[in-house]
Amino acid sequence: MLNHNKARQLFQRAEKVMVKGVSSNFRYGGPNDTPVIARGKGCKVWDADGNEFIDYRLGWGPIILGHADERVNNAVAKAIENGTTFASTTELEIIVAEKIIKMVPGMEILRFTNTGAEATMHSLRVARAYTGREKFIKFEGHYHGMHDHALFSVATASISSLGARRSPIPVVGSSGIPRGFSEYVITLPFNDFEAVERAVKDHHGQIAAVLLEPVAGNCGSLDPAEGF
Repeated sequence: MLNHNKARQLFQRAEKVMVKGVSSNFRYGGPNDTPVIARGKGCKVWDADGNEFIDYRLGWGPIILGHADERVNNAVAKAIENGTTFASTTELEIIVAEKIIKMVPGMEILRFTNTGAEATMHSLRVARAYTGREKFIKFEGHYHGMHDHALFSVATASISSLGARRSPIPVVGSSGIPRGFSEYVITLPFNDFEAVERAVKDHHGQIAAVLLEPVAGNCGSLDPAEGF
């Protein structure tokens, strides 16, 4: 039987000063099952009570080398010696951008952002500005950040709210998002070739972009069908 006394005491304090006691809804597991992590090393994390767990979350993606990797730690420590953050371009930014462009086929230029939500928000804005169109396609269950334009049909209370498969209804993901935004969102079932072809024909000349997760990681890690 695991001991969670300290973690629960800390979480009770967190609930008094943070919404749901967390900085992201994805971290919330309920009043008794939300972990409070103290440290991590490699693929393991330890909570405030010293319980050991395998970390399948990986910081939602970026911890692909594991926690406290010595190479990463040394590079971060070296960078901190030169300052923390600047309101100017740095050589390291340029080096990383050059490496990414060499690694990603078809990428000609990029811009760094702080979060994935910022990245998709900027991408939609650029696509709309370039094409002069306002609508975009997104797939049911795919998550693209918490901004108002993309938080549709991510998680719903009932399947029936999504509408028919041939004509899905964009389901707003949170109160506070203007419902008028839904007229610019075309939601489709993932891995449905016919649905995509039909939507492109039905909205010909109106679609600025197609937004999707290569692997639908926020709804069970669903792989794309071959050729999708």
